Amino acid sequence: MEKLKELKKKRDSSRDAFLSYYSYLIGIERQLLSVIEYTSEIYRNIYDKEKYLCLIKDKEIEYLKNNAEEKEKESEEKIKQIEELIELYKKYMLWVNKMTNILDIMHSIQDNVLSQTTKVYNAYNKYDEEKGMLERKKIAEGI
Repeated sequence: MEKLKELKKKRDSSRDAFLSYYSYLIGIERQLLSVIEYTSEIYRNIYDKEKYLCLIKDKEIEYLKNNAEEKEKESEEKIKQIEELIELYKKYMLWVNKMTNILDIMHSIQDNVLSQTTKVYNAYNKYDEEKGMLERKKIAEGI
């Protein structure tokens, strides 16, 4: 971030400084986009893991209900505990799903920011090339 602040201060001093600033900014924007993508993927994996844990616990309840003959009271208590655990998993999954949705929105916004930053860079780069050509042409004509 220090380098970005330094480049920002110098960006208006020359065309090269301006291009350096935007080039560096594009690199940072790409890194941020990658971080958002990987974080979103982590949350998707967490969601999938919790979903499978719920399925496993449902199967465990089914097993206990089908095989609870002698220790019926003990099985009922265990079933109740597992059902409470499943409810906690589901609440956590809702939160994880909300976070994933937020990250998807952030990704979309960041993608737009990167696109706009790249457009500014490309437009100024084209301007710089043409301005440089004109300067070289004037120098050549003056000789």
